[in-house]
Amino acid sequence: MKAAVLKDIGEVDVTDVPFPKIEADEVLIRVAVAGICGSDVHGFSTGLYEPGIVMGHEFSGTVADVGKEALKFKKGDRVTSNPVLACGKCSFCKAGKFNLCDDMGTIGITHPGAFAEFIKVPE
Repeated sequence: MKAAVLKDIGEVDVTDVPFPKIEADEVLIRVAVAGICGSDVHGFSTGLYEPGIVMGHEFSGTVADVGKEALKFKKGDRVTSNPVLACGKCSFCKAGKFNLCDDMGTIGITHPGAFAEFIKVPE
């Protein structure tokens, strides 16, 4: 599939990347639209983001596939996703403060983002 991959500071290349394979608790989304946020511009232009990442954390699309344990969504649902990927296990997550997670990831920064044809996200 095609994706916009950060190559270096100020350099993005639209190239072929592996199609995401979902786990049992994940949802595959066909990206319809993705916004370019100020944090994307900052990460692109300053070296804040690691080369090789597919950026893009503000997006919407349609569910293309669901894992066996993903029960809240079905194919064809129109969706978006919270870009914060919280561990669900630390004291902050257990208190519902996912934005303070000790092991937080972020779509488009630490995990492949939505400047691509498809993206996988946890249910």
